[in-house]
Formats: sequence, C-alpha cells, structure tokens
Amino acid sequence: MLKYIIDSDFQGVLKLKKKFLFFTILMIAFAFYNLKILGLDIVETFHNILGLNADWDKNILIIIVLLSHVFIAIYLEFLLLDKDFKWNTELLFLRVDLKKWYFFKSISTILMTSFIKIIQFLLFIILLQIPIKTIWLYCLKLLVTDIIYLYIIQQIAFTFYVLISIKRNYYIGLLLLFICMFFRIPINIVNLMSYLKIFIIITIILIVINYIIFQKTYISCFERKVK
Repeated sequence: MLKYIIDSDFQGVLKLKKKFLFFTILMIAFAFYNLKILGLDIVETFHNILGLNADWDKNILIIIVLLSHVFIAIYLEFLLLDKDFKWNTELLFLRVDLKKWYFFKSISTILMTSFIKIIQFLLFIILLQIPIKTIWLYCLKLLVTDIIYLYIIQQIAFTFYVLISIKRNYYIGLLLLFICMFFRIPINIVNLMSYLKIFIIITIILIVINYIIFQKTYISCFERKVK
C-alpha cells in the first residue's frame, strides 16, 4: 500500500514538471543576478537561490525566493491531499484503514518534498561548481534542515487543509496560510541547522496532532469534497 501511495503521489508531482521547470529557469536567472550584478561568491549565491539565508532585514528579493519555496511546499501538500480526496476515495474507505493511510501519506509527502529538494540542491551545486568534496557534510545537514523545515510547514498546511475542507474555503485558506508566512517566523535555514533535533521533535508532534484532528474530521472532509 505504501508503494501504491508513493507511485500515485509521484505521478502527481510529475504533472507539475512544467511549473518546476519554469521556476528553475527563474532561479537560474536569479543566480546570474547574484553572481554578476551583486558580485556574490558561489556559496552566498547557492544560499540565496534556494532561500536558505533569508532574513526579514535583508534584501526583499531573497525573502521572496524563500516564500516561493514555501509556497511550492504548501501547494504540493494541498495537491497531493486533494488528489486522494477527489479521485482516490476508495483508498481511504475500502482498501486501507485510516491510520495506515495517514502515516503512509505522511511518509510519501516527505519523500516527494525530499525528491524535489535533492534535485534542486544537486542542480545548483553542479551549475555553481561548488566544491562538494570539501563541504559535503555541511550541504547534507543543510539539505536535511531545509526538508524538515518545509515539512513542518506542510504539516501546518495539512491542518489548514482539513479545517478549510470542512468550510469549503479551499483557496481562501491557501491564501491565508501563505499570508501567515509573512509573520516574523524564523526563516534563515542556515542558522536553524543547529536546531535540527528540535525540528524533528516538532515534526513528530505535529504528525500526531494532525492524525488526531484528521481522525475526527475526515468524514466531513470527504463529504464536502464529493459534493
């Protein structure tokens, strides 16, 4: 069943390939801006184009880049959930019990997010010719922190999705969730690397809380989606 969910979600991700390609082209252009216009070195440029060292007091473009990555993570979460509620309802009610679906879906979502982030990291490591042999451990820790950071946001998005689905305000909820990102939350991924263990604990707590919420509301979500 886990394989089925992962395959289904992966097909959903592949449908977004044109959007990801367009976003990647924009990031390459932003990399050129960092290198040639701002005169930054390759490591600073790498941080900027992946939204890893944003700060509320820094260049607004860097914040926009981070928020773009955050928006993509939220959109991916909503897309994968919506896909199951609209087209795979038999999966939720006939083939597997709720607990298995929820935890398998959680695993699949973080795998899809990891897949996208790994491609992004590798692409810009290659394009910027970053000496990965000398800083591979740093890059790995940075990648894991970035993935966990985005997954925490996706778990928050999951809560919004469930509550929004009950009220039928899907797009309004997505907008409100994105607006929440503008509050002064910690956004500098580089500085957050030292809190990775805390992030993992927060992730586990959110997964458990969301399961409790989903268990109590999933029938209402389903009824709203099929109408």
